[in-house]
Amino acid sequence: MIASIATTQSMAQTLLATGHEGQRVTELYKHKVQNVIVAGTGTVIEILEGEPQQCFIVRLANNQVLQISHDTNRAPRIATLQEGDIVEFRGVYEWTPAGGKISQTYSVNSEMDSGWLKHRGEIFQ
Repeated sequence: MIASIATTQSMAQTLLATGHEGQRVTELYKHKVQNVIVAGTGTVIEILEGEPQQCFIVRLANNQVLQISHDTNRAPRIATLQEGDIVEFRGVYEWTPAGGKISQTYSVNSEMDSGWLKHRGEIFQ
């Protein structure tokens, strides 16, 4: 399945990272796949400064790290975010040398394409 995504990156597919989250995201990273919608859960290990993006690094269950770039012009900021917090996410995976980045964590025209962050039971979209 991952190989077909790597060769047809324009396909609108969702890879749910839950359960085997690290394995799926690791495959995306390994094949340098871009623009794939993923969902998963990670632990915040670092909060980065930035505007209008709220950026932070999460570690997945398999120890892979991802940067989350949450556009606060399109969705509310997570004011109470702290290192050690668990964050669920859905957004677009972009390959980077450091492990990958999740962006577009906000509501768009269709629910199928919409991303979000979930922190302490509250959805930020």
